Amino acid sequence: MVIKQLKNEFIVSDSDKVLIESILSKVDKVKEQNDAVPIIDLEYLRSILSTDEFEIINRVFAIQPQIYGFKGPYLGVEPVPDNLVKIEKQSYYLKAKKTHTNIQYVPKTVYDAYKKMADSMQSEIGRSLLIDSGYRSNTYQAITFLETLKIYDFDVLKTITLAAIPGYSEHCVSSNPALDFINIDGLPTDGNPTDFEYTPEYEWLTKNANKFNFFLSFPQDNSFGLSFEPWHWRYKSTK
Repeated sequence: MVIKQLKNEFIVSDSDKVLIESILSKVDKVKEQNDAVPIIDLEYLRSILSTDEFEIINRVFAIQPQIYGFKGPYLGVEPVPDNLVKIEKQSYYLKAKKTHTNIQYVPKTVYDAYKKMADSMQSEIGRSLLIDSGYRSNTYQAITFLETLKIYDFDVLKTITLAAIPGYSEHCVSSNPALDFINIDGLPTDGNPTDFEYTPEYEWLTKNANKFNFFLSFPQDNSFGLSFEPWHWRYKSTK
């Protein structure tokens, strides 16, 4: 067993940590050659992992986040859509140093709505709204969960408040995923992500995003048991 349940708690052993490190290292190597990693499927992941490593992925899919107080709905595990728009790296400045987002993928309907919203923001307040995270497959969501788990020293309880289990992430909904935004000043930052709340972009979004069918998923004190995410907006068509 890789991620074990003990008294309603998942425990990651020292040997599990080694396997997780290996998984993330292999995926990072693939990222260097393949910019479509965010939309990989399970069979591809199985092909690059050992049997023990792939069992980690199975265990992540099997986690029941409700035991940690998560109250969000199960959104399902859908196939990767075929109408994805590839968004090339977008430049921004972090502490005066130029950097860029990773390549992202967004369903065309959602991309078109985002583009109209971003153009409107640029016209009204002269600020650029960049996509830091778009659609990703549930397979890649498992990798995202493991990356966050490592960052937070394998604290599963903390991780679940920040990175959803596959099947529960709004980023993985094929028709209308959520988008994570970042501004040209590099906000939000990893160290203090809620700093996005104090940006002109966030203020504009709170007043105007709904006009473009984008809605803040996780406001302060939300009913899902998740941390406040001012950068995370989900597209919901009203048609």
